[in-house]
Amino acid sequence: LAERGGTSTYTEGIGVIDSQLMKNAQKDPRKDELFHKFMDSQNWAVSAEILDTYIDGNGPAIDWALGHGAQLAYMPLSDDTYWGGVCFDDQGKFLHMGEGLLSCLWTAGDALPNLELRMSTRLVGLIHEDGKVVGAYAETDGGVIEVRAKAVMLATGGFCGNEEMASDLANVRAGEVTFFGLEGREGDGIKAALQIGAQLHAKEALMYTFGCIKGTTSFDDIVNATFAWNPLVAINQDGRRFANEGFCATSNTANRSLAIRQQKAAWCIADQAHVQAYLDMGQLDYVTGVTQGDLAASLESLPAICKADTLEELALLIGVDADALVASVEAYNAIADGA
Repeated sequence: LAERGGTSTYTEGIGVIDSQLMKNAQKDPRKDELFHKFMDSQNWAVSAEILDTYIDGNGPAIDWALGHGAQLAYMPLSDDTYWGGVCFDDQGKFLHMGEGLLSCLWTAGDALPNLELRMSTRLVGLIHEDGKVVGAYAETDGGVIEVRAKAVMLATGGFCGNEEMASDLANVRAGEVTFFGLEGREGDGIKAALQIGAQLHAKEALMYTFGCIKGTTSFDDIVNATFAWNPLVAINQDGRRFANEGFCATSNTANRSLAIRQQKAAWCIADQAHVQAYLDMGQLDYVTGVTQGDLAASLESLPAICKADTLEELALLIGVDADALVASVEAYNAIADGA
């Protein structure tokens, strides 16, 4: 990358477990409950040792950042066992982590006489001697350089730009999952670690966010907010519901997305009132960002969006069984009505 921060600059929120922010709010994070909540959300596939380290070290790390000018605010997320921090400016406007957290830390780092930040410098290997990592090889415009250090922190590894690694590590077939974000995520950190004998952890720990509408190119496209982020009735290639649509409302988006991946096709069904409500709202401020794009134009231009006056006509357009579609919508509406 040619600029600082990478994906970190777009982070929406971070943990503030047992930090001064929580203490000021007189909240007890109950670390044992938090541990179980995290493990449940990851299907108990993550490393318990690493999770313990994160939970215990989170508070001191946040307090250090606060001491260096981080603009963090306390915000409870989900329920009473999970606590999070987000960045706001003096007027209460949300800031991405690059503005509210990282920029002040970069300023602090720039003042250090022994810190050098090298951009456009790609990791190509780790120096491994006597069972220890003692440095790294990096590629610059001038060739490969060698950097040795008393300690090495590997903090990179995004691989969704690498089709082969995505297939291997995430079991993702080409075109099956849409990856939004920055360019350059080729898995260099993972590859460098594997080259010196590192072991991969469970692939089952992978997480997914909301689904997206085919043809959109950004996570926060207003089309995705209108359809994919809502617990609308969802049907598969047979016209039948295949998951609890309420996963959207409970933030259990990973299980919802896994359910989508098991289908040959997935459609969400909305009525005109729902669509009109989003047209009337314009862009949506969802606290950690603002949607983008033109919903009205996208409704007309995206081939994946179909419109019909009746469910039977819609079934014909999207190629599903009409009786099954009608029954699925009726069952969903009955649940929504409390029947």
